[in-house]
Amino acid sequence: MHVPIPGGSVVSAVRGTLDWSVRTATFLVAAPNRLAALLSTVEQLVGGVQQILLATTEIMEAAARVTARVDVIASRADVIVERTNSVVDSAAALIAEIEPIAQKLLPHAETVADSLSDEEVRALMGMLDRLPDLERSAEALLPILATMETVAPELHELLLVTEDLRRAVVGIPGFKFLRGRGQAKLDGGDV
Repeated sequence: MHVPIPGGSVVSAVRGTLDWSVRTATFLVAAPNRLAALLSTVEQLVGGVQQILLATTEIMEAAARVTARVDVIASRADVIVERTNSVVDSAAALIAEIEPIAQKLLPHAETVADSLSDEEVRALMGMLDRLPDLERSAEALLPILATMETVAPELHELLLVTEDLRRAVVGIPGFKFLRGRGQAKLDGGDV
């Protein structure tokens, strides 16, 4: 027996419908598994996003702490800058006062520096080391020197009297003889 086969377009249409039905059925059967895999992937993504958010929060908190520290350091730096500016201003004023003096002294300082020998520098350093002792000695001598003003006229008067006495003694007859005899005893050690 012979079964008549419908024309090619009907078979093609039926085959196309069957293929579509099989693909649709396969898709529908696989859809729950694919949907489960998709949900698992979404859960993993959500977990990753949560970790990123947590890390971001920690980073933001650390950044806030760093910012607070930077603010403290910046305020301290501002204080230091203000103090430094004050010191610089004082130094500039001092330099402005000293500069004319330094300009006048510079040629003399060069001359002195060129003329100093090592021995002179060592001697100067030795004198500087002895300055405290010299100061104490000077303090002890100052009262004595102050009395010299009153002693000086008396010494002058004493010298005048001594000169008068010498003239009087020289005028004594036989003084040359006595003086020569006294010198001879002094030279002979008979005293």
